[in-house]
Amino acid sequence: MTEVKITNVPGYCRVQIKGHAGYGFNHHLPAGNDIVCAAISMLGQTVAQRILQMSEEKKLGINELTVKEALIDIKVVPKAAYRNELDVTIKTIVTGFELLAKAHPSYINLGWEI
Repeated sequence: MTEVKITNVPGYCRVQIKGHAGYGFNHHLPAGNDIVCAAISMLGQTVAQRILQMSEEKKLGINELTVKEALIDIKVVPKAAYRNELDVTIKTIVTGFELLAKAHPSYINLGWEI
């Protein structure tokens, strides 16, 4: 099961995604064919790329950005003027994770502080 935890409070944001969904294994699919893990990874890679873009645009500071197999961990501090832009990004990603969890509740566990 993949754990997704997002904290998005004034002055701080963290997105942490860890673990493998296990859908492919449970359905006897070959390695690399886990559709739930692929969807989780796509959402995680999207938020990571958007955070990098916002950093390049000087809209936030990145305290940590780890992207590797079975782990995405991002910690940022947004500039006050761009807080809303980060909020929209996070709300969009949260919506995607909620849709995925609704479709595949046995493979993804969500936790928010937003």
